[in-house]
Amino acid sequence: MAATAASSLSYGIGGTQILWVPQGLLEQIVSTHSSYQTHHVDLQHLVNLISCIFQNATVSSSKGVEQYAPLTDMINKLETVDGMRQALENIRNLSCEISCCVSTMASSVDETTMQMLRRLKDYSWNAKVVLAMAAFACSVGESSMLVKHRNTDPIAMYVETLKGHRYTTTDFTVLEHIGLFKAMIDVANTNLAFLAPSISRIPKEVHSIKDAIACFPTAAYKILRIVLQITSILSKKKDHFESTIQELNVLANEVSHINNILQEKLTLCLRDAEKYTYEDITIRITKISISEFIDKIMQYVRTQGFENLRNKHLLFLISDLDISIDEIKALNWLYQRNDQMYEIVWLPIIDLSMSYDVKRFWELKQLMKWSVAVEPTRVEADVVEFVKKEWHFIRQAIAVSMTSAGEVVCQNALPMLWTWGNTAFPFSDKTEEILWNSIDERHGWKLELVLDDFIVPELRSWRIEQHSFAYSAEVTFHGFKNSPRKSNTPPTPPALP
Repeated sequence: MAATAASSLSYGIGGTQILWVPQGLLEQIVSTHSSYQTHHVDLQHLVNLISCIFQNATVSSSKGVEQYAPLTDMINKLETVDGMRQALENIRNLSCEISCCVSTMASSVDETTMQMLRRLKDYSWNAKVVLAMAAFACSVGESSMLVKHRNTDPIAMYVETLKGHRYTTTDFTVLEHIGLFKAMIDVANTNLAFLAPSISRIPKEVHSIKDAIACFPTAAYKILRIVLQITSILSKKKDHFESTIQELNVLANEVSHINNILQEKLTLCLRDAEKYTYEDITIRITKISISEFIDKIMQYVRTQGFENLRNKHLLFLISDLDISIDEIKALNWLYQRNDQMYEIVWLPIIDLSMSYDVKRFWELKQLMKWSVAVEPTRVEADVVEFVKKEWHFIRQAIAVSMTSAGEVVCQNALPMLWTWGNTAFPFSDKTEEILWNSIDERHGWKLELVLDDFIVPELRSWRIEQHSFAYSAEVTFHGFKNSPRKSNTPPTPPALP
C-alpha cells in the first residue's frame, strides 16, 4: 500500500494540492501504520458522543442539566462496545500528548503528529481520525466545564489556574460560528462510513476503493495535524485571540476541503458497493487457485510470528466463532507436545455482511496456545468462498494440513488428530491409511484409539486397575478389576434385559 499511496499522493489528490506531502514525509507517514490491524471497534457510539460534546460545549450552563441528558444514554451504550476500553485508553493518551505538545512545546506539531500516528498504528487510517477527534473532544469538554464553572465553583478556578487556562480564552461559540465543529464531525462521520461492511466487500483492486485507500494516510496525517494546531490556538492568551480567528477559519476550511475529497471517494465506493453484493463476489471466487489462496493466507500472518512459520508444516484451523472450547483444549494438548514439528494458524470465518462478536474472538484467541490467529475482518471474501467451495467448510471446524513446501496433504486432519494424535504427523491421507492398515484386526484394537489421556485423564489408571465393556444398544457396563483374563475365551456377557 505504501507504493500505491506514494504514487497517488506525490502529485496531489482529486485535482487539489491540499493532500500533497513530500515523498519522504509520505513514506514516514505510511511507516507508522501496522499492516496487521489488531484493534477493531465499533466507533458509531463514539462519534455520537463526540457530536454531543461539541454541541454542549457551546450551551450555557444556566439552561440546566437537562441539556446533558442525551449524554447519559451515549455513555451507557459506549461501555458495552467490545474493544472500547482499549480505544478509550488510546484516546486518553492522545489527549495527554496534545496537551503536552501545546503547553511545553517540547516537540514540533509535525513530530507530535507522527507520535500520535505511531500510537494508533494498530487501527485503520479511518479509525485513527475518529480517535484523534475524540481526543480533541475530550480537551474541549474539559475546558468547557472549567469555563462554565470558573465563576461559581472555586475548584474549577483552581484547576483552571493549575492547567494554565486562567488567562486563555476558550469561547467555543466562535468554533461553532465558523463551522469548525461541524467540519470535524462531518469528517469523522465520513471516515466512519468507510468502515462499513458494504465498503469492505469491494475488491481491493477496484479503482474506487484503491483510490480511496491511497489518500487515507495523508488525510489522517493532515487532520491530526490540524487538531494540534487548533488546540495550540485555543491555548493562547486573551489578548492574542482576536488575531487568530482568521487562522481558525482557515483550518476549518481545510478540514471541510479534506472531507469533500473523502466524500467524493466515498460516493464512488458506495456506487461500486452496490455492484459487489455478497452473492456477486462468490461468482468470481472460483477463479482463485490454491497457490493464490496460500499467498493470501501467508500475507495475513506475515507480520505475526512469520519467522516461526518459515519452513514449517502448518495446520490451518478453520472455524467460525462457535468452535468448541473442548476442541481448542485438545489441540492445545497436542500442540504443546508436538516437538515443534508443526505450527497452527487459526483462520476464523465469519459472515462478511454483518458485524461479529469481537469479544468472543479475543476470548477464543486467548485460550489458544499457538501464537498466530488471523483477525476475522482481514479474511477477504474470496478466501472465505474458497474455503467453503474447495474445502467444504460449513460450520464444523476443520484443520487443513500443508507441508513446508506448500502442498495440501489433507483437507481435514482433525479426525486423524483425535484418533492418532501427533503420531499421525505429517497428517496426510496416506499416513492415515498406513496407520489404519498397521492395526492387527484381532489384537491391535486398544482403548487409546477411542480415548486418549487428554480426553479422559483417568485412562492411565484404567490400563492398570479396571477395564470397562459395553454390550448391546442398551449400553450395559460390566467392570473387571485388576488385570484382564488371559484366556482366549471371551468373557460371558451379562444377560440382556
